[in-house]
Amino acid sequence: MPPPTSKPLEPTFGESGICVLESDHADDFRMTWTQHRFWKLLLVRTGSGQLQTRKSRGFLKAPTLVIIPPGLEHRLIDTPGSALRVYVLCIFYPFPCAKLEAFHAMRPTFFSLPSLVEETTDGLRRILLEQSHKPEELYYLETGIVSLLLSRLLREKPMNPTQIDTNHSIDRVKGFTRQLQTEFYTQDTIENAAQRCGLGRRRFTQLIKQATGCTWVQYRAKLRVEHACRLLHHTQRAVGSIAFECGFEEESHFYRVFRARTGKTPLAWRATERK
Repeated sequence: MPPPTSKPLEPTFGESGICVLESDHADDFRMTWTQHRFWKLLLVRTGSGQLQTRKSRGFLKAPTLVIIPPGLEHRLIDTPGSALRVYVLCIFYPFPCAKLEAFHAMRPTFFSLPSLVEETTDGLRRILLEQSHKPEELYYLETGIVSLLLSRLLREKPMNPTQIDTNHSIDRVKGFTRQLQTEFYTQDTIENAAQRCGLGRRRFTQLIKQATGCTWVQYRAKLRVEHACRLLHHTQRAVGSIAFECGFEEESHFYRVFRARTGKTPLAWRATERK
């Protein structure tokens, strides 16, 4: 860990246009109004404070992610006695693998979903690890990891920056259900799903039913079967291939779940729909 700093760190960009900074704020940290030519993804690890622009202010505390567009005048203000420790992913144009213009160019974008923070944290760790090894394919590794992170952020609903520190459990679960709509194929357990939302299993079970009207297992099965139906209807793919893509480890399990939800086998459903 670098020593605490009293002022913002300056990035050094390589061929990929990507730089990761670890900024551990000292108690006397001060940041004047500033703007950059590059995008910044701010990951709050510990401490609390505010991100201020000339027109707004948003709360900062873990778990919070903030995208700061280039040209936006801003500054960080630490809470007295709770200095921030942040990781900053700096992305300099021309970044080849993502359309950053999708994020609003006139204000910061806030996210506060634990699973999203976890994915971003893992991505930054991977970049730092690869940079320490300096492999020949570092350019492709860095741009690939950052592209995946940004595509994930584009799918997620931003938070109101004035309500970050009052984020409710149901909001985190609703965010998780949106994420599951594109990640239903994973082999997550309910314990891991609850942990990603920052909840115990019992509370997670209550809230997932409140948010979706069914249990976590039922909701994931619903998403899997819906995707299987799309593939059965619009492609000539084999049933085993479809089962694999939807997240089923065994074809027989896929048949049981599909029949329980539709009343038909996959091939019978395909035949009926195509008539």
